[in-house]
Amino acid sequence: METADHTPHHRIVALCYSPGRRAPPLPQRAKASDRRGEGARPLKGKRGSRTLAQASIACPFRLLNCQSNCKGPGPHTSLIPAQPPTMSDKEQPTTMERILQEITAVSLWIEGMDASISSLTLETKSMRSDIAGFQSRVAGLEHPMGTLEAHVATVQDRDQDRLYLWSKITDREDRSRRDNIRIFGIPENEEGLDVQVCLGSILHKLTSLTFEPPLEFQRAHRVGLKRPHGASRPRTIIACLLRHTQTRQLLQAARNH
Repeated sequence: METADHTPHHRIVALCYSPGRRAPPLPQRAKASDRRGEGARPLKGKRGSRTLAQASIACPFRLLNCQSNCKGPGPHTSLIPAQPPTMSDKEQPTTMERILQEITAVSLWIEGMDASISSLTLETKSMRSDIAGFQSRVAGLEHPMGTLEAHVATVQDRDQDRLYLWSKITDREDRSRRDNIRIFGIPENEEGLDVQVCLGSILHKLTSLTFEPPLEFQRAHRVGLKRPHGASRPRTIIACLLRHTQTRQLLQAARNH
């Protein structure tokens, strides 16, 4: 659509395409002087062709009822009312009521949002207080944890000492037991009062070994409860020799025997 404004704020001449045989006639009030040879005249066309037509319509100021400000209001036709349509008295209260209802609904929605925000604020404050309580509890637990860590370090050190002492005790026990010998089959009360002297003579007879210096014992005793003289199973005698070399000689002689 093309428009041409010949006189400012007076009327608009519209050029449009029409699919009819010929252009529609101009309004009766339109004068030839308004067109002034500008080429805006009716054009005829064939069937099925698109025809360029010219029409004069009222000025927008005329439609807005502002004749006092417009010197050329343009043509007046039956299609253009003299006065713009206005809202009837019955429609105005209905529109105002609808607007008031919408405003009330918006106000209620805002109040609901305020209540939700207040609830969220209270929940946030409660969560902050809970977090503060947790922080205080964690701070209270940090000190005992430090003390416990120190105790654990001390216990670990003592455990290392215990393992070291246990290894030393085991070594001493092994060293003390390696000089022990067991003698089976000696009748009860045969050793008399001096067990060590009796064992020396018995071992000399059994092994035919001559020891120089003579055998010496750290200790010698029978194991278990005392049994009557002549018992079929006399108690075992355990003796610990003073010298490890003599112990090895006795054990080797017992294996060879």
